[in-house]
Order: sequence, then structure tokens, then C-alpha cells
Amino acid sequence: VTGSYAITNVNIIQAPGRKIDMGTILIKDGLIKAVGKGITIPSDAIVIKADSMYVYAGFIDGMSRAGVNRPKEENLPRPKDPGNPPAERAGITPYADVRFALNPGDKSLEDLRNLGFTTVQVIPYGNLLPGQAALILSGGKSPDQMLIQGRSSLYSELTGANNVYPANLLGVMATWRDLYRKAVNAKS
Repeated sequence: VTGSYAITNVNIIQAPGRKIDMGTILIKDGLIKAVGKGITIPSDAIVIKADSMYVYAGFIDGMSRAGVNRPKEENLPRPKDPGNPPAERAGITPYADVRFALNPGDKSLEDLRNLGFTTVQVIPYGNLLPGQAALILSGGKSPDQMLIQGRSSLYSELTGANNVYPANLLGVMATWRDLYRKAVNAKS
């Protein structure tokens, strides 16, 4: 039994844009002792051949609202035709960009960092089609410093709008079908 491990032939992603190809990670008693190429492996270490696998410097949260400001609840007046509301009221805002709702000082980002999450794909608040997600670092003083990739995905969810169509799951599915058909028609 040993407390030493060496992960060899591994691609190490230290940070966005910083990569060590086919390197070695030396771990002793649960702590990383060395990272790089040409590291001397102790004789008591268990060697794990990673054979071209990847290791990242932290965990990645694939879907979170950490650091995203929640929009204020507004009592919007009922539209004249609640069965055919404006797209924004129905929750169809694919152009909205979550980057403009980022708050780098939010405690939820600090909590994620403390758990070892370094990269987060943040999604916007909303319903049906709330907008564009972004891939960010969990640390930084401004949204621009945090940004790895803007518009990393288009986020959607199967929740209805408040007091207007589509207010339930059936309406949401019908709206999705309608949006899809409009996209197909626009493409042809």
C-alpha cells in the first residue's frame, strides 16, 4: 500500500490556453506534488497510464446559474390578447445573452470555487427560450475577465409563461413545434 501515484502520458489543461502534452502528475498523500514533463517518479508510486486522456485543473459545472442576477419579479399588465402575447412576454428571447446578467461578486461563485469548480457554463433565467449561455471561469473581477466563451449554447426549458400563452407544458410543446416549423420555412 502506498500514498504515491503517478499519472503518466496525460494531457494536462492548467487553464484556458495552457496545456502540457503527454505530461505526468505526481500525487503523494492526496496532494499534487508535481505536474509537468520529465518528472522523476518515486519507486513506491503506483503508475496509472492515462494514454492520451485529459486532466483539468478543476471541476467543470455544465449548467448553473451561479453568478447570474435573477430578474426582478414584475407585475406586468395583462396583454390585450393573452393567447398571443409578445415574444418577450411568452419567454421567447433567444437573443438575450447571459453575460449581461453576470455578477462576479456573487457568493454562489465563491462557493463553487471553494468546492473546486473552476469553469462554469452559466445559463440565463427565464422560461421556454430564455437565451444564450456562456462558459466562464468562476473567478474574476469583471464579466470580461471571467469569460472563456460567450454564446456557448442556446438554453431552453419546458416551463410556461406567467398568465399568458404558453402557460402550461402542452402550450410550451405547441410553441416549440410552431417555432421549429417557422425556422424550417425561413430556411427554405
